[in-house]
Amino acid sequence: MTYGERLRELRAERGLSLREVEERGGPNKDTMSLIERGVHRPQPQTLGRIAKALSVGVTELRSELEAVERPLGQAPPETQDYGAVLKDMGFSPEQIESWRTQDERNNEAIARSLENMSAKDLLELRMSTSPALRRHFRGNPPREDAPPRSESA
Repeated sequence: MTYGERLRELRAERGLSLREVEERGGPNKDTMSLIERGVHRPQPQTLGRIAKALSVGVTELRSELEAVERPLGQAPPETQDYGAVLKDMGFSPEQIESWRTQDERNNEAIARSLENMSAKDLLELRMSTSPALRRHFRGNPPREDAPPRSESA
């Protein structure tokens, strides 16, 4: 599916014709048709007018349309299948076993270091690797009346 096709789909979901989009403040029907057919890409201000006509937020519309251009990639193989995948790629069994052993040692070292961390340190570590979690805590600070978080939690 293309950007324009998804836009046409969104318009159809709302039961709107090209003329109705125009009447609701969107681009004229000819421009909208060119966008839906993939001949033109809308300028930011035009995208804003389309969003208004479709009664949707600009950010939501933009992410919806861009999602069709960047479909999700293929899922990685299951952990137990990595050896077979690497073998198919031409790596020797010795090299694969060496990597597997190294990964096991690294995982054990990580597990040992995590066991010794406080809950606060674990949260800060997680926040340092997750922009979404960082945004959540910035936007949702602890309430003033909330009990203090325990170090062992």
